[in-house]
Amino acid sequence: MPKRIWRWVALTVPVTYFLLRASGSPAQVPLLPDGLSDKEIEAADNSNFIFAALHSNLKAWHQAYAPNGRAIVPATIKAGTLLYHAGFNPTGMDWFAIDAEHSYGFGGGGGQATSQSGRRSMLYTYAATRPLRAVYFDGFSAAKQSGGALELQDMLIGLDSKAQEKIRGNPDGERGRLLCEWGKQYGIQGFVREEATFELLWCDFEDGVELLSVTNITIPANTNPEDKLGEEPPRGPGGPGGGPPGRGGISTPYRAASRWWWYKATAWHHTAPDTRVVLHPAYTVTLYDPKYKSLTENNKLPRREHRLGDLSADDEAVFRTELVEAMKAWTKDDPRGEGSGVDWSSIAHGTVERNGDRIAELHTLLSKVNATSNITEVVSTARLIAFGIILPYVDHAAVFEPEITASDRSAVLSAVSTKCSLAFTGHIDAPRYRLTPQEQRLKQAAEG
Repeated sequence: MPKRIWRWVALTVPVTYFLLRASGSPAQVPLLPDGLSDKEIEAADNSNFIFAALHSNLKAWHQAYAPNGRAIVPATIKAGTLLYHAGFNPTGMDWFAIDAEHSYGFGGGGGQATSQSGRRSMLYTYAATRPLRAVYFDGFSAAKQSGGALELQDMLIGLDSKAQEKIRGNPDGERGRLLCEWGKQYGIQGFVREEATFELLWCDFEDGVELLSVTNITIPANTNPEDKLGEEPPRGPGGPGGGPPGRGGISTPYRAASRWWWYKATAWHHTAPDTRVVLHPAYTVTLYDPKYKSLTENNKLPRREHRLGDLSADDEAVFRTELVEAMKAWTKDDPRGEGSGVDWSSIAHGTVERNGDRIAELHTLLSKVNATSNITEVVSTARLIAFGIILPYVDHAAVFEPEITASDRSAVLSAVSTKCSLAFTGHIDAPRYRLTPQEQRLKQAAEG
């Protein structure tokens, strides 16, 4: 192999290894204590999980892929945001959908059974009259299923499995009541969760919203007995009888099609966040923080198996303390939720947009290498992909120095690694920017 190719192998392989290791398993954070072995560091640090959660917030597909959330994020519903509810006249605590198609899936387009019984399904359209204070639970946090998606909420309000047995008929109603009770102390009015699209569990339909319109979405009864239609529609979104669209009352083309309209609405936010909800990551409290040692072993399992069953009482107490401090700092001292003013969501999106597709391309290329591969061609392609990622951080004169030694090359690569890790956040100095404790953790995750 020509000398130039070997030089590129020396550059590409270590950088490739570094990138793939960083993207696939817990990586090292610069602020961890010295003297830890690689194994101890990987066990202690969850920067990739924290960063991935930050990047995934309010994106439907990401939450479905990793349904068991670990983070609580303060949120604001923008003034003027339209909110929807299907079923019957909502009062007190109930559920909003952020997309009309979501609400329509709960009874829209149903027919005879509803109208003949006198219980029509109505679509209520509301608007937020002011910025509304809420909390976002990441993960598939409105899923009515086992597997851990609701564990964070239930831990927060003390709704364990035994308590759920007592309220088997409507566990999410009781969950909502307890969440609203917990949120009162901070002036929190609702909770943003993902079911298929995103829903808003709202504590009081008389507070912060105004009713704009009521639309009958029930098809009139057909007196022909041969055209007997389906069941009474469920109430929703998320309320008693809730479930995926198309379950119950599928009796007309419109009712049958409602499932696809709901799915289309979900797809709008598969990879793009729903911007009608403003998150405040400066006060994100996450159980992926490595200080929660009782979850270390569980964090080594596949992402979908991350559960809270191993969370110790001591770690839970620490989590609750941090949550109280973060909520008070947000609601009393920083109602705009800006923290230092750093846009952490944009940093996460910028990092992934710049590097994600190229890392995926590099991974695909290297994973397909076999005994019959043209190694020269593979290395040539890999070097260009890898160099595209690191090009702003490489001292070209040093790398392409004809007589560069192995030790000098190692020093160059070490500098590249450091510059790459700190590219988006290295300039954000904690004393100058007055980072919140949660922002310091996000900074570490972005650099991990």
